[in-house]
Amino acid sequence: MKKVKVKMSRMLETFGCEVVSDYIPQSQLRVFTRLGLGTRVLKVKKRKNGLTSSGAPNLCHDNCALLKKTFGGRHIKGYWIEPLMEGVPSLGTQMIWHSIWITPEGVAIDPTMTRPELDGEVSRDYSMFIPVAEVTDKLFVTARDFVIPHNPKEDGVLLTEGFDENYKREVVTIGELSQHRIYETGTPKTHNGIKEYNSSLGKGSYFTKPSTATNRVLNDKGFALAA
Repeated sequence: MKKVKVKMSRMLETFGCEVVSDYIPQSQLRVFTRLGLGTRVLKVKKRKNGLTSSGAPNLCHDNCALLKKTFGGRHIKGYWIEPLMEGVPSLGTQMIWHSIWITPEGVAIDPTMTRPELDGEVSRDYSMFIPVAEVTDKLFVTARDFVIPHNPKEDGVLLTEGFDENYKREVVTIGELSQHRIYETGTPKTHNGIKEYNSSLGKGSYFTKPSTATNRVLNDKGFALAA
């Protein structure tokens, strides 16, 4: 695949979300500028009840693809921003490649549960999110997860392939970011099989709660009555 420039595209739409302009710590702004992400962060709502509050953990891209195929709307990829917690204070900021769903009415929601949410350990009202690109048959887009320490000028940026302790990690300086494939995008001319790849999204997805309107649950095979 063709290596692309480090700077990402940005979506300026807010999808009905509250915009937070001062969420990014001052010490980390250079990384966001270097990557072209900007500093406008959306507070994307997480529903408490019904089918769209209960997407399977770790399957955000598939969950949102399945909702789009089933109900319409839009599938948006970008970065979910979370403090990397290991005691207090946190170790820095996690940048997790993530998906949200835009309902047919134009409202953004994050339908995917985290494992602690599924287990009832925490309850979150929203996700902090920077939208990057919309999934379409004419666009391929993917990006790497990474961690920004509190002082990236001295400590660099930690590139990861997930946040499990067994995943590969690599520390690079801010200046070296352009030498790494953080973000990749393509068109049908540069990447074969975009339509097929995007069509395959949704496989394995499931929602644990039934629709409040129909009492049916949804998975990649379709609807079924709740048990």
